[in-house]
Formats: sequence, C-alpha cells, structure tokens
Amino acid sequence: MSAPLPKKVLVRCFLRSLVLQAAWNVRGMQNLGFAYAMWPALSHLYPDRTTRRQAVLRHVKPFNTHPYMAEAILGGAIFHEVRIAAGEEDTGSVTRFKQALAGPLAGLGDTFFWAGLRPAIGATGVLLLPLIGVWAIPVFLLLYNAVHIAVRIYLFRSGLGLGDSVLSALGPLKLAERAGALKSVAAAAAGLAVVAWVGTQADALGYSVPRVSLAVCGGAAVLVLLRRAGVSPYLLAGVAAGAGIIAGLAGVMGEI
Repeated sequence: MSAPLPKKVLVRCFLRSLVLQAAWNVRGMQNLGFAYAMWPALSHLYPDRTTRRQAVLRHVKPFNTHPYMAEAILGGAIFHEVRIAAGEEDTGSVTRFKQALAGPLAGLGDTFFWAGLRPAIGATGVLLLPLIGVWAIPVFLLLYNAVHIAVRIYLFRSGLGLGDSVLSALGPLKLAERAGALKSVAAAAAGLAVVAWVGTQADALGYSVPRVSLAVCGGAAVLVLLRRAGVSPYLLAGVAAGAGIIAGLAGVMGEI
C-alpha cells in the first residue's frame, strides 16, 4: 500500500488550488494553475529531479473544469500520483482520470454555482441592502464563500480518499436538485427586493404606496417560493385567503 502524504503538504495543495485560474491561458486553460496546486505533492513524492519533471509535465497538459469542482479532480490526481510513485499504477492513470471527470464536473458546477447559488445569494444581498445597508455586502460574501469553501473541502477530501470513485461522493450533495431550489430562491428574493426598495424609497421619491400593496407583492413572492419548494397548493390557498381576510379587517379598522 502507498503511504499517505503529510497533512501540511495536502493543506498547501488545497490552498494553492484557490488560485487555480490565476494563470488561465488560451492554450492550456487551467493547466498552469493545476500544476501549481499539485507541486507540493509532486515535490514530496518525487525527490529525483528528472522524475519530478516528468510528473509536472503530466499536469501541464490542457485542462479545464469548473474551478470549484476541480477540488475533486485535484484530490483524485494526488491519490493517483501517490500510487504511481509507489509503482502501483502506470503514469497514464492520472491523465485518464482528469480527462474523464473534467467535463461532467464542469457542467454540474456551472448548474449549481453559477446558475443557482450565485444568483440566489446575490438576490438575497440586494434584498437585504435597503434593510441593513452596507452590511448586506459582508453578509453576501460570508454566505457565498462559506458554501463554496465547504463544498471544495469536501470534494478535495473525497478525491483523496476515493480516487476514481469520487463521483459517488457527489450523491449526498444533491447539487442538481438544490440548484433548482436555489433558482426559486433567487426569483423570490429578487421580487421581494423590489418590494423592499419601493417600500423604503417611496417617501424619498415623493410617492405614497399603501403598505397593504407592498404586503401583497411580498406575500405573492413568498407563496411562489413555497410552492416551488413543494408546499401543498391547498395549504397556500388557505394561507393566502386568511391573510386577505386579516388585511381586509385591518383596512376596515383603519390600521393600514
């Protein structure tokens, strides 16, 4: 059995992967960034300069995937290099592994992060802006970075431990399913953001907007979100009817 790499080497590889696209280029795309992230592991595994050079050349071939999902490939590539250095695999195994996973993980990453997570948290930040001011910016950064960093750590560790079977670790994440839910969050947050902006800026613009109108618009956005989340339409209809009755009574009594 091949010996595992020291933890400090693995930490350095992961931290380097955070700048995977810093040296993006037309010819090799993410190849230089990937080789840079692999370097601590390769320099530890191959003390001989010639062998180490050959190992680096394996990782400067054209490579491109989603920058966050690349952690699974990075961990898996280190898994294979450890076995190659121990004489347990041929040198082509790591290249085949990278080529097989780059495309599928790119599509999955685009669906979840670019089309789901980023719009959802971005719209949430816009919604919070009129409510908490500039504090919405650190909230956005905290939420977004917490999610993608956690996913990247999980994928990196899964790749290290599973190698070719790393795709099995993606099942519990349910990225494709959650991407759909995040799109609903983005749509609802965007709608609520409009309501929040109108409500907070109406006086400054010299307009008078009834609060009940704002409540109806905001409530509609929430109902759409709940319906997309799978809540029974009958329950939502009952809630909407009850809210309408309460709003009507409040209006009669002059509360709105």
